[in-house]
Amino acid sequence: MQALLASIGNQSPDQLQDLAELLERRTDQIRGLALESHRLQIQKQLRTELKQAEPQRNLLRAALLIAKHDYPELNIQAYEDAVNRMAEDIRDYHSTEAGESDLIQSLIDFLFKENGYHGSFSDYENAANSYLNKVIDDREGLPITLSVLFIELADRLGIKHVTGLPLPGHFIVKHQPQEGEVALIDVFNSGKQLTFDEANALALQYQVNNVSSEYMASATKRDIIIRMLSNLRYFTRSNSGLRDSLPYLDLMIAIDEENAGLRLERATICLRIGRRDMARSDFEWLLERRPEGLQLDRIREALRSL
Repeated sequence: MQALLASIGNQSPDQLQDLAELLERRTDQIRGLALESHRLQIQKQLRTELKQAEPQRNLLRAALLIAKHDYPELNIQAYEDAVNRMAEDIRDYHSTEAGESDLIQSLIDFLFKENGYHGSFSDYENAANSYLNKVIDDREGLPITLSVLFIELADRLGIKHVTGLPLPGHFIVKHQPQEGEVALIDVFNSGKQLTFDEANALALQYQVNNVSSEYMASATKRDIIIRMLSNLRYFTRSNSGLRDSLPYLDLMIAIDEENAGLRLERATICLRIGRRDMARSDFEWLLERRPEGLQLDRIREALRSL
C-alpha cells in the first residue's frame, strides 16, 4: 500500500485524473458483468420454476423472481413470509367451518377495505406496479399483480378453484366453487364483483371484437408470468426505449424458448441497437426451425446484411 501511494504521489494531477477515469470505467464494466450474471441466474431459476407441472408451480415465487431480476438485493423469503402472515390474519377471523364464499368476502375486505390495496389509476405504467414486492409495500398495483396476490392468499386460505381470467386489456379473478355460482372479482376496482356480461363489456373497452368471458379459459401460472413480463417490456419500451426493454424479452424467451414471434422481435431490436451477434443468433435459429407464417426470405436477407 505504501509503495502504491508513493507511486501515485509521483504522478501529475492530469495523470491521476486519467487513472481515476480508467478505474471508473473498469468499475462500471464489472458492475455490468455482475448484473448480467445475476439476470442469467434469474432466467434459469424462473425457467426451472415454470417447467414444473402446473400444480407444483409456485406463482408467488415466480412473480417475486421478476422483481428480483431488477432488485438483486430483494429477499424473496421475506415477502413469502409476509403473504403467509396476511393469510393468517384473515384466517383468525373465521372458524375452521367457514365457507368459501365467506372467506372470499373476508379476503376482499382485508385487502381493499382494511388495508387499502387499490389499482394504480393515476400512474398505471409505473414499473413499480409490476413488481410484486412493491405492490405489497405500496398497496397499489396493476390488475394482474393484484390478482396474483389475491390468488396466492386464496390458496393459503384453502379456497379452491381461484384462478386468473385474462380479459383483453384487463385481468380479473375467477372463483368457481364446486357448488354455487361463479364469482368474478375485479381486484383493480377494490374487489368489485362482476357478472359475465359486465366482464364482457369491460373487455370490449379494449378491443373491437366481443368476448365471451363465460367460456374463456383461465390463465395458467405460466401465462400470468409471461403477461407480467409483457407489461414490463411494453412499459419500459414506451418510457425508456428499446434497449432497456430487451431484458424482459430475454426472460420471456427463456420461459417460452420455441416462440418464433418473440425470437423475431428480439432479433429485430438487436439489429436496431447494434447487438449484431444476438441478432445473428436469433435469425439463424428462425431459419433452422422454419416456423410457419414468417417471411423466411426477408430473414435470410437480414442475416446476409450482417
